[in-house]
Amino acid sequence: MILSSLLVMGLASGCVPGFFSNDSSSGFDDLEKQFIKELFEGPYLWYEHANTSIDPAPYTTPQALIDAYKYTELDHWSFALTEKEFNNFVNQKSGGFGIGLTADFRVRFVRIDAPAWGKIERGDTLLTINGKAATPALLHAAAASGSPGTFVLKRGDNNITVTVTPRDYTYHVTLGHIFHRGDHTIGYLRYDSFTDSSDKELAERFKAFHAAGIDELIIDLRYNGGGVVDRAVDLMGYINHDHPGETAVHLAWNDQYRSQDTTYKLPSSPVLDSLGLSRIFFLVTHNSASASELVINGLIPYLGNTNVITIGTATHGKNVGMAGVEHGGYYYFLINFYVKNADDTISPATGIPPTCSARDDLAHRLGDANETMLKAALYYIEHDGCPPSPLSRHVRSRSLTAPLLIDGQEIFDGLIAP
Repeated sequence: MILSSLLVMGLASGCVPGFFSNDSSSGFDDLEKQFIKELFEGPYLWYEHANTSIDPAPYTTPQALIDAYKYTELDHWSFALTEKEFNNFVNQKSGGFGIGLTADFRVRFVRIDAPAWGKIERGDTLLTINGKAATPALLHAAAASGSPGTFVLKRGDNNITVTVTPRDYTYHVTLGHIFHRGDHTIGYLRYDSFTDSSDKELAERFKAFHAAGIDELIIDLRYNGGGVVDRAVDLMGYINHDHPGETAVHLAWNDQYRSQDTTYKLPSSPVLDSLGLSRIFFLVTHNSASASELVINGLIPYLGNTNVITIGTATHGKNVGMAGVEHGGYYYFLINFYVKNADDTISPATGIPPTCSARDDLAHRLGDANETMLKAALYYIEHDGCPPSPLSRHVRSRSLTAPLLIDGQEIFDGLIAP
């Protein structure tokens, strides 16, 4: 069956005739391999470059075959999920500790309401796990064990010991704060993923922002790899309501599937608690991708380049999305379309460059006014320009541009279209 369209570093929905299947067989057999080949030769965006002449026999997992077929020059994202993995993403469910790490075991964030929330903090460095030197494999095994994990962490100048019990959990993807600077009432929204089920969270955050009378908004997308197109369009509607019914985003398929091209419209009338802002700030990094880039690029035709302000580093550069397909117990997300704004432009494959450069400051919590990226945005609001060096200095370390790791494993995230 066809799923929702995702602009993920990941998921999507839209109906592609001929790609429904009632086959619920388990295992990765020849029929499943043939199905994947047909996806690459049909609705795959770069079908003419797919390497489908190879012998699929040696490949024992869907992801291995996808990696062999895909157009590696441009496609860094196509993937497969199990049914459980897909449902967990959609419903904001997971298991383990919920710790987001750099490659050198520095904590970037903890998922909101995960078992480690309130115990392990952004900026901590994991030194040992259950008495052994921290490694991705050891952390992943501890997260899957169901038994309490004892961590020795470096926090500032001190080493501390923390015990966390891994479990299945439901996490949240938003937090909100309000700051006052001079005559400005400023909203801060942390938004970690454009999940389908985050609509209620967004409604609650914008209800609070609207009630507070905010006149500036900073949206923290630094680790947001994308999600469903509908949530991206919702966010655009909450930010500005001056262009009812106009194009929010256009999804352009390959020349064999032009009939699947889809245009999403901005709300035809102002949504409840829409802020009607004429300027918006985004905190971004290399891990801001897909639906995050859709929103930034999608607002430019209506607010103008100078009023869509990005603080941080260049974004990921994922200007394409997937229409997910379920078959044989797997969920396939292959690149299917380019993502265009109302001006018919796509965001740069090198990423959207920052208006103001700023480093991802792990010494402060997300939402702390002294955290470098947020501090730069607040400075811009007060002074109508980027802060001077050294505040705006950007340190592009390898660990901060690497893929996100949750409990020691790389996560799939991204843009989905319904």
